[in-house]
Amino acid sequence: MKKRYISILAFAALVPALMSHHNGVAEEQNKDRTGAPGSDNPCSQCHSAGEFSPISAVAVLEFGTTTPITEYVPGETYTLQFGVGSTSVPQPSVYGFQATAVLDDGANAGTFQNPGAGVQLEDVEGRHIIEHSVDANLGLWSGEWVAPATGSGEVTFYMSGVACNDNGTSGGDGYDGATFTVTEATVSVDDLDAEASLIVNNTGQAIEARTNRAGQLMVFNLGGQLVHEQPVQAGTIDLGRSFDAGVYIFKLVGDGFATERKVAL
Repeated sequence: MKKRYISILAFAALVPALMSHHNGVAEEQNKDRTGAPGSDNPCSQCHSAGEFSPISAVAVLEFGTTTPITEYVPGETYTLQFGVGSTSVPQPSVYGFQATAVLDDGANAGTFQNPGAGVQLEDVEGRHIIEHSVDANLGLWSGEWVAPATGSGEVTFYMSGVACNDNGTSGGDGYDGATFTVTEATVSVDDLDAEASLIVNNTGQAIEARTNRAGQLMVFNLGGQLVHEQPVQAGTIDLGRSFDAGVYIFKLVGDGFATERKVAL
């Protein structure tokens, strides 16, 4: 496998117009073929005899933007994009992918959520999987990733991508695998810019917030309901209470500023 990250915009230009399994190999076979440590044989086991020479790539982006990251903040939510493209002529008829994210010891790294169109979340013997749910004429997919807790260390994304002729067999198809690694960011309040900053971290034992500004911290659920509120000073704040599992909006409001973070707990 190749460690590869390319601009998703450049990648989109490469993809014109996976089959592997029409509804995803985890869905149909209950197999992890991502190429991650401990996985089953990757998709190259079958889809490797063609002339498509596909290229696979993984992008981890700041949430809701096209800005790539190489470091993650524990507990933060990021946008994921996966791509499979080919410059061959004739072009593949359909594309597909399967991916996971693991720590150095092979354990799941964070969680996937909110899969985009044509994408599904699966579980194969405890390993979390994100993959295509239907054949795709354009090899671009998206989702979200919630980074793991503090102290998790490096996270590696493993991806298998295929470009297929859609003839009902694996003959004549093409495979490419890729990996992409992000490191854990080490951030202290002293490192934050002069701009108002808010970092929320689920340590597994407690929910902590770090900020460089004093203000009013408010926590909303996705329905817009206020579930927690307290005044805070600059520094590390132990919220001192537990939250039900889910996604929350943490908002810090002060004198002439407001900043917020979307976090899965």
